[in-house]
Amino acid sequence: MTLCTVELTSWRSSSRFLTPCRAIRASSSSRATRAPARRPCSRQRSGQRVSGPAGSWWRDRPRRRLACRSPRCVPIATADSVYHTEHLARRPVGDAPLRSGSVTNIKAQGPKVYAHEVYVLNGALPNETYTVTNVFHYLDPECVDNVFPFDTAVMTTGPDGNARAEAKFAPADVAGFEGVSGVFWTVRDSDGDVVYETECTAVTLD
Repeated sequence: MTLCTVELTSWRSSSRFLTPCRAIRASSSSRATRAPARRPCSRQRSGQRVSGPAGSWWRDRPRRRLACRSPRCVPIATADSVYHTEHLARRPVGDAPLRSGSVTNIKAQGPKVYAHEVYVLNGALPNETYTVTNVFHYLDPECVDNVFPFDTAVMTTGPDGNARAEAKFAPADVAGFEGVSGVFWTVRDSDGDVVYETECTAVTLD
């Protein structure tokens, strides 16, 4: 289809629009036809003329970011889209002293480190040795059944009662536990009593 520039004049302003052009037939005395020359696309708006093979207004248009669906696409980040990082507060059990405490669960999902957990205690008993336990409930996000507890770190506080520890897990450590499960963390003192714990949270292993 050939496009022609048509100028319309109204009582408001003069504007130009693109409209299809029809090839003019040759006179009856000549059967040969000649296609009219293609004119460059042009448009005038707000006193500015934009022209070119496709119009620079098309080249300069805002472009939307499209989702990559090609198998050749490579993700630019390795963060997991299902479960990223969660920060859980520790709460004392009974009258155990504690100013603040937390568990930070980071799902790195890398080739060497699948998950990274950071444990913090502030204001606990001074010079005390604590054991951190990951109480894992396989495929039970409510933390009721299918419990698999395992110790992950040992924390020793200083004179101020503060301590920090961490644990890292390889992909092989979580193999066979895929799905949505529940987990909470406990801390036992040197006598084996649970003195701190977190609430139950749902985690997704994939």
